[in-house]
Amino acid sequence: MHTSTRRILGAFCALLIVCNFAAAASITGRVRDANTGSNLLGATVRILENGRSTASGSAGEFLFSDIPDGDYTLVVSYLGYDDQKATVTVTADQSARVDISVGEDIVRMEGFVVEGTREGQARALQQKRAAANIMDAVSADAVGKFPDGNAAEALRRVPGVSLEIDQSEGRFVVIRGIDAQLNNVTLNGQMVGSPAEQGRRGLSMDSVPADLIARLEVTKAVTPDMDGNAIGGSVNIVTQSVFDRPDGFLFGSLSKGYGNFNEKWGWEGASATFGRLLDKEGTWGLTLGGSYSARNYASQTSDAVDWALHNGYYVPESQESFDYDIERERIGLNLALEHRAKSGHQIFFRANYNTFEDEEGRQKNGFNFARGTLSNQTANSGTFSQGRSTKEFRDYYQKHLIDAYILGGKHPLAGGDYQLEWEVSRSTGERDTPRRVDWEFRSSASAFPSSYVVGDPITIVTPTTDFYDASKYPFRRARFRTDIENEHITSGQVDLKHDMEFGAKPGFWKVGVKGVSSKKHQDRENTNYNLAGTAFTLAEPGLAGAEPVDYMEGRYRFGPTIDLAALQAFFQANPSRFAYDAASSDSNSKDADYDAKEEIFSTYGMASVDLNDRLTLMGGVRVERTESTYSALENRNGTYSPISVPHNYTEVLPGVHMTWRPTERTAIRAAWTNTYGRANYTELAPRNSLEDVDLGGGDFQGSLSSGNPNLKPFESMNFDATFEYYLKNAGIVSVGFFHKNIDNPVYGNSYTLRNTTYGGRTYSLFNVSRPENADSGRVTGVEFNWQQFFTSLPSPFDGIGVNFNYTIVDSSATIFGRADKLPFFKQSDEIGNIALIYEKYGIQFRLAYSFNSDYLDSVGASAAEDTYTDSRDTLDAKITYRLTPHISVFGELTNITEQPLRSYFGNPSRSNGYEIYSWNANFGINWSL
Repeated sequence: MHTSTRRILGAFCALLIVCNFAAAASITGRVRDANTGSNLLGATVRILENGRSTASGSAGEFLFSDIPDGDYTLVVSYLGYDDQKATVTVTADQSARVDISVGEDIVRMEGFVVEGTREGQARALQQKRAAANIMDAVSADAVGKFPDGNAAEALRRVPGVSLEIDQSEGRFVVIRGIDAQLNNVTLNGQMVGSPAEQGRRGLSMDSVPADLIARLEVTKAVTPDMDGNAIGGSVNIVTQSVFDRPDGFLFGSLSKGYGNFNEKWGWEGASATFGRLLDKEGTWGLTLGGSYSARNYASQTSDAVDWALHNGYYVPESQESFDYDIERERIGLNLALEHRAKSGHQIFFRANYNTFEDEEGRQKNGFNFARGTLSNQTANSGTFSQGRSTKEFRDYYQKHLIDAYILGGKHPLAGGDYQLEWEVSRSTGERDTPRRVDWEFRSSASAFPSSYVVGDPITIVTPTTDFYDASKYPFRRARFRTDIENEHITSGQVDLKHDMEFGAKPGFWKVGVKGVSSKKHQDRENTNYNLAGTAFTLAEPGLAGAEPVDYMEGRYRFGPTIDLAALQAFFQANPSRFAYDAASSDSNSKDADYDAKEEIFSTYGMASVDLNDRLTLMGGVRVERTESTYSALENRNGTYSPISVPHNYTEVLPGVHMTWRPTERTAIRAAWTNTYGRANYTELAPRNSLEDVDLGGGDFQGSLSSGNPNLKPFESMNFDATFEYYLKNAGIVSVGFFHKNIDNPVYGNSYTLRNTTYGGRTYSLFNVSRPENADSGRVTGVEFNWQQFFTSLPSPFDGIGVNFNYTIVDSSATIFGRADKLPFFKQSDEIGNIALIYEKYGIQFRLAYSFNSDYLDSVGASAAEDTYTDSRDTLDAKITYRLTPHISVFGELTNITEQPLRSYFGNPSRSNGYEIYSWNANFGINWSL
């Protein structure tokens, strides 16, 4: 049965039939922390007399509608606190209100309130506990401090989450091994434009400062009122709001860092967040936040590429060596203006502005050493009689922008029986590269004989001494490039929820519509120069820079480098020695350009019913219609013509969620959901590049490299189940199972056609390279999670805690042209984190270890040509000491064990890339008023 047919049939089974009944009175209120004054999200509020329960919202608010006259007892439960009771009387047609404080009996240690790690953990687990679906969260503590300096790094704590890293820092978030492009990332519930390069859909989380975030929510089984393009899951970034802490707040931090690799104090940061209610009635609130950080990175990389068989042994034919010096600066601004009337009506405006600037100087040495005659060969070594080396320097500056503006409201209707919510938003994600310059010097084709030894962790190539002579490298070319890549997203949505009874069972129904317009644009401009007039080499006075000392920890020498400043001055002083290359400038400027427009209209209906005071069933269906057009330039032997291709499809996405709470501290959840994912923009753009070779006599051979705007979206049917046991001291022990059947995964495909026709011309041999849909894939896994503080131990050991999660995954995918089954793209078989924590006497200490096994990064023509990112584990430590109730100091070390980032071809013995880093330190002060 076709996937869409199955989903339509499932939708009729999942969508509960609802009916209305006459309105009655309601009970409203708010749950607060008695010690900090914070409103508590996710507190469980239960009415003893009828068994109805609900969870408090982000500002601690709760609502029970349709309540008959009578006296009622409310019981509030929140992890780490004793239950709190309150009584309330409801009379005819009059709503009753009761505000409840919990935590008045909280344990105090040495005069300080227990907070920080323990409190942030309690907030996150309580939200998970109260949720109607399968989700996880990471939360800021009482003074708004996030556990990690990077939003992506903080998400590493969540079971089943791993990271793609850049310069030893988390960047893209991978949920249960599913590529970041297939996860939905929202800001305060709304889609945001992505500045990720090369048309990638995944949001680079390192562009968003963690200092401005209140919590991160990871939904692994989406509900029908959430966007359906979330095969791995959905990540929601929630920013600070004064209504979370109505007593007001002013907190911030200052820090300074040290990078051991380049031995520089090149890391500094500052942040401040302010929130206040603006009127005596407490109905208007303002939140302002700002964050700044600057870091200097350094790393070195050795890549062994183009592996090929030589006399039965695999040999890398080229070695590429890189030396990086990078400066990164982040600025984040956050504004929230909110109105929450006593009547329950709310309206808000939120603005977020984030910039990420990256300035890079990159020395490169590319050595194609497998030339000429191979001699003295063994299984792991040999000698080549010739070799060509290329020296390059890349001067690179780019600026990422993420801004988002949201206007919305919530309105109770018909005495609170109905809740109307609406939002309109506008977001831009932009990657602006105003400067990218590549200088290149290249030796002759047979300049450097060499010997090689294939080893662990990298191949060592030893050339002759001429390799280190700058005069052996004549100037080849210079390329000046600018890029602008942006995505503009406009969206609007309306949701209507009605609390009611299904027979005698309390529940609700909810319906909504949403429209999203997304426009993606990339424009590149190249200005290229070749040599003109008299040749010159890198030995020209002043052009050669100093050779890196102890390159790759002394494994081999890098050779001469390029002095950027001297070369720029030489270029300005000698214009006659450089010739403008019109042909390559034109092709480089046009080949990468594309435009995409996607219009998405969604509608959904869902309902939830409490079958008893322990069991809740929720189901519904979401329908998303996508109408898109992708445009680019088709290159046919240097002649360009515009091409535009429409692509439309409809996704029907039913889902059912069940939550059973057999005891107050136990939750068993199960879900059947359907999700989908779009291919990257660059895979969909019809950027066709065709090269013809006329062999004479009407015989042509051709090569076509192209995008594929007819790619079908990924489609996934998901099964999830979890068992959760919540410990009394704000801890958890849980186990979860998940299974995904994924249709239409996208992989690069290369093949050869014979005697075929393309564009009205017949080719005897036609090579094609483009992304295509494969058949299917599956992902099956188990997640374990244990978080606990051992408060029953005798002092001082009662401050010890542990956070542990471990995920085991089995996956496979059927790929065209391959008889073997591969693991699913970017899918680690094992992901785990363990943190040892101590929190007492004003001290917070955390030692965290994270690991993930290797994963498939790209697919080749055979298993021997597949590329994998190797397994990696890191160790970090952080200690904070509270000097006063308002001031604390901290120090942290990251990548203590100096773990490299390694990739390989086919099997781990054939290294592809090996990037080394060192440890970094950061010291600072946190303050709150």
